[in-house]
Amino acid sequence: MELKEQELDKLYQSYGFKKIASGYPNVAAYSLQTGHFLNADIIPLQPITNLEKVRKEYVESGYACTIREYDSIEEADEDLFLGFFAAKSSRCRLNQEYQKYSGKISS
Repeated sequence: MELKEQELDKLYQSYGFKKIASGYPNVAAYSLQTGHFLNADIIPLQPITNLEKVRKEYVESGYACTIREYDSIEEADEDLFLGFFAAKSSRCRLNQEYQKYSGKISS
């Protein structure tokens, strides 16, 4: 499935990412700077074969890169949400805190 670049642009910008030029047709790239770290998501808009070459160029430019392949804008949205809010680790931490608290109340 082909992703629509304008939809991805809007979605990634809503999470604070900035679009960066990929220099490749059918590839979108977005960066997010957190502290000293400069991260980049590289997303093929349709199946392509030279993704590793694209990733290597960004790494050489100083980015910590992740290639993300999505089948739909909904999948991209869910992945960004879970990553941005660290939902899995937050649930785990909250569950541990709850267990600790309920154990203290019980004893």
